[in-house]
Amino acid sequence: MERNKMNECDSCEHRRAIPGDAHIKCAYPDLKMKGHICGIKAGWFKYPHSYDPIWKEKDCANYNKWRMKC
Repeated sequence: MERNKMNECDSCEHRRAIPGDAHIKCAYPDLKMKGHICGIKAGWFKYPHSYDPIWKEKDCANYNKWRMKC
């Protein structure tokens, strides 16, 4: 699958799970990240602490593809 603003978090090494929540958090946030106003108002985009990447409005400057470390 081609990387885009809505799916890049799925394969990023900075993605962190939030136990008991479908949202994720980011360990190395892009300080210039923007979210869609509807997602922000509904509480679905509280970047970087608790968010659904579908509401991102730009690609992340800090994206780094996750690689298994041996």
